[in-house]
Amino acid sequence: MIQLDAVFNYIPKQVRQDLADDDQIRSWALQVLKMLRVPNSRYVKDIHFDQVVNHKVKLPANLKKIYKVSYAKEPPTNDQFNDFCRCKGTTDSLDVLDQDCTQIYHHLFLSSDYYLSQYAPLAYKGMTLTDNYICNVNWGGCKGFYSIDTSRNYLTVSEQNGYIAIEYFAEYTLDGKFMIPDLEELKLAMSHYVVAQYYRGRVTNAEANSNTLYMQNLQQAKTFLLDARAQLIGANINVPLHRELINYDSRITKIHRRFETHD
Repeated sequence: MIQLDAVFNYIPKQVRQDLADDDQIRSWALQVLKMLRVPNSRYVKDIHFDQVVNHKVKLPANLKKIYKVSYAKEPPTNDQFNDFCRCKGTTDSLDVLDQDCTQIYHHLFLSSDYYLSQYAPLAYKGMTLTDNYICNVNWGGCKGFYSIDTSRNYLTVSEQNGYIAIEYFAEYTLDGKFMIPDLEELKLAMSHYVVAQYYRGRVTNAEANSNTLYMQNLQQAKTFLLDARAQLIGANINVPLHRELINYDSRITKIHRRFETHD
């Protein structure tokens, strides 16, 4: 992965000077990232722990989409807490689950005795019924429910107090900087898309050749985007798994040949 700002090296100097708005350039570049529609190319999975206070839980600022919300009535014991956390200082206070933690290991938490025995998924109460897949299929039933307010700043939980684990997807950032796959084709697609938007803005002024340059750069952006998408999809293919899936039926029908008979 590489910082999104690397795209500035691919944009003509005059275009960047005329725009004089690096935030707008970043926004256009991120639009290209959205167009990829490749898993793991834009979002990463994260987890957030918090307390329920009077049915409310504040959502993490970088949340883009919730995967699962789980609820526990009791906090972990000291021993359980230290199984999946590294904490600074010598305090044993567990008033807030993650207040004193410098690092929480997602996979350790999800496989811990505390999580498996104490946490239960909550059902989502909203317009998107498919979100209840978590309850109906993966975990075989929920123990409560949650909803999201219109501003998406808070969860409202059916339980008045307790502890919440929110598994969610967030944009990939490092030290506050957006990160993107380090592919030349992707950076070229972004740069041509930015230049296309630059000329699109000049079309309204009826400047000579502005519409032609807009269409040319837009087409180049699409070409490089398809190349980048193909590379990212190829990188995510599990060849042994696909081979197993493709040959599954034929392997079953031929299995009898592996057994010797002694007639």
